[in-house]
Amino acid sequence: MTCWKCQAAAALPACPTCGALQPLPAGGDHFAVLGLPRRHDLQRTVVEERQRELSRLVHPDRFATASATERRHSLLWATAVNDAAKALRDPVRRAEYLLQLKGLDVGDQQGGRQQVDPAFLMEMLELREELHAARGRRDDARVTAMGAAMERRRAALLAEIAAGFGRLGEGNDPDAVRALGQKLAVMRYVARFLDEIAAYEETRYQAGG
Repeated sequence: MTCWKCQAAAALPACPTCGALQPLPAGGDHFAVLGLPRRHDLQRTVVEERQRELSRLVHPDRFATASATERRHSLLWATAVNDAAKALRDPVRRAEYLLQLKGLDVGDQQGGRQQVDPAFLMEMLELREELHAARGRRDDARVTAMGAAMERRRAALLAEIAAGFGRLGEGNDPDAVRALGQKLAVMRYVARFLDEIAAYEETRYQAGG
């Protein structure tokens, strides 16, 4: 790419010759914004370090007295960097985003929720009823045990999702993408269950045990 200001060969986010902040990459996804490979096996620390590095480079305060063009680029870059890091530092959100790039929206009615096994939905309904009953009778030991079991389930799902993306690689096999979408749809129910437990435990903590 060519720098819009000095016409030299430029790099992102700033031109190495004149230092001018360049426009965001056209059609750039979150991975492109952060300059990271489009893959699932990214370490959270790598994403966060890249966010800090770019945030220092593009922060609007650095361009307060720059041209209107650079101030605009700065605001757009700062927003894009934060949005990208938010999506990519969490393995579940990163997986959902990768599938979105491959054409499957896990949160979509057609692409996500309808893919969940009815037997799993029935199981989750029964577990939530059991959780509600345990909370009602203040059976904290049972609530804790159910939370630990669901955390183990979440960890196993994460491992399966990571392995699935490892097999998929750069490909776009429809069956493999669909299978990953199903696992991520299941993960949403698991996450909501754990959120309920966390909310109960927070209430219990605030009440003094």
